Amino acid sequence: MSTTALLSSVDYSIGLPSNLSSAQQKLLHLHQRLGHLHMKKVQDLVCLGSFGHLPSSVSNCELPLCKACLHGKQHKSSITSSTATGIIDALHLTPGDCISGDQVESSAPGMVPTYCGIPTTEKYHADTLFINHASRFLHFTPHISTGSVEAISAKHKFELLSSTHNRSINCYHTDNGVFSSKDFRAACLQQHQRIRFCGTNAHHQNGIAESFIRTLTE
Repeated sequence: MSTTALLSSVDYSIGLPSNLSSAQQKLLHLHQRLGHLHMKKVQDLVCLGSFGHLPSSVSNCELPLCKACLHGKQHKSSITSSTATGIIDALHLTPGDCISGDQVESSAPGMVPTYCGIPTTEKYHADTLFINHASRFLHFTPHISTGSVEAISAKHKFELLSSTHNRSINCYHTDNGVFSSKDFRAACLQQHQRIRFCGTNAHHQNGIAESFIRTLTE
């Protein structure tokens, strides 16, 4: 069955809000069928004729709301007392007293810039982040992989930058994973630094880093 025939046989109103126009129902249906692809991109595909001869109103109608996408964007609200306590605790810290660390993998690899020689075919796939608890200063280093070698390299770059501002790093607060590897712990021990870990699957215990990851991702 052709794409045009398949789409023409679909009842777009099934399971969709009744207050939407016919064009919005078709757009929302395609959005869901394409794994909740951004609706603007779905409209671009409609303009290109990727789904057959759909009405032009689908490509320029007002974007409907998707309940699943709205639910996925929700996050916990900060409790006022906890927020106040966190601010008070931060006032007792000086830059370098505690650093949150984490890694994030990107679904869209980035090009590695080449200034001389032969351009490389390698691409960035991940970042290592370090956030200072006292100042909320963020430092991140792009990597080709999420291995311990890259994490230690990012650690050295962050500490080199800190030393230029006369700040020494005393403690790292990270999740389990590459930061709990033998090599990374040895690198901390060599610099006489403490390292503490979150519980297994307890990402909320590394909330500062997770919050910055959300900001960078969005």
